[in-house]
Amino acid sequence: MSFDTNKLLEQLTAVEYAAQDLLEERQNIVALDRTRNHTREARTALKHIVSDRESLANHGSKTWMCFGNTFIKMKNDTALELLNESHLKLDREIEKSRNGLRDKLNNVRELEGNSHAAGFNLKALSPDEQKAINRLL
Repeated sequence: MSFDTNKLLEQLTAVEYAAQDLLEERQNIVALDRTRNHTREARTALKHIVSDRESLANHGSKTWMCFGNTFIKMKNDTALELLNESHLKLDREIEKSRNGLRDKLNNVRELEGNSHAAGFNLKALSPDEQKAINRLL
């Protein structure tokens, strides 16, 4: 093979690896989001159980939680707190993965010889920034 063919093959291989990495990151985000939805459903169900039991004056009741392959019986308040912490952790992981996805997409586009995707690096305003803008308007 000639030098140009080897160089082209190396470039195509680099693009393919970067694209594969991008697709894996997208699949990871989908899996994390699915887990976050399950956690949200569990929180909502547990809140309903706690509110129903409180109306019956049954304080300090317990519920079963699944951790991997193990079921543990724990107080409802503790279980709800664990679910809330898990939900926040998943939110942070998803946001981190989405930010990494932007970088990986830009890397693929650079390897392909294209410019960065216009508007793809935009970020939503934080609640504080939204309040500041609303005060100015």
